[in-house]
Amino acid sequence: TMSVFAMFATMVMRPTLFIVDILLFSIGVGLIMPFAIFKAMRHGMGSITKFDELFKLLISFPLVGERVFAMMVCMFSPYSGSIGAHFSQLTREECRAYMHDRAWLRNPFNSIHALALANLGELTGATAMLSCIQYHKGVRAIPVKIICEYAKKARGTVTAVAQVKLPMEDCEYELPVEVKDCKGDVVAKLKVVWKVSWKTN
Repeated sequence: TMSVFAMFATMVMRPTLFIVDILLFSIGVGLIMPFAIFKAMRHGMGSITKFDELFKLLISFPLVGERVFAMMVCMFSPYSGSIGAHFSQLTREECRAYMHDRAWLRNPFNSIHALALANLGELTGATAMLSCIQYHKGVRAIPVKIICEYAKKARGTVTAVAQVKLPMEDCEYELPVEVKDCKGDVVAKLKVVWKVSWKTN
């Protein structure tokens, strides 16, 4: 039955995938570190400390680069890391992240759990926002509310997309995030409300 498979997946497959991720992360760090140091020496620390620039460097290493970035996000936000999200795109203002359909992420209705979808959407929006504010001095942004609407059952790999248009004044900014399935259908929509404040001299 599905419950027996879910139990097996949680007890065996999940730890196995975690070990694989750790091994690929270790290999990736050892492989990428010399290139990261060289880039920092040539272009300054900003070339590896800004999220989008770091992602650009890591993604150039097939297989291991994406895993390294995903594991770094897991370390930065352990709870969000529990869904096993990966990132396919990150720029100054936009982020795309995806999540595979795993047995331990499912609900009793044989689809991805609603909170896993919300978690993916929040993580994607937060990564986009943090990437954006790194390019603006004196701005602070804190999430204060998450509104999530579900359109249909989610099955298979799902992808979340967030694009930030940072306001230039103090306000509560609603960052929209869409989560789509592999067919391109929207399965969930989020509004992550950020309290944006600017320092005045």
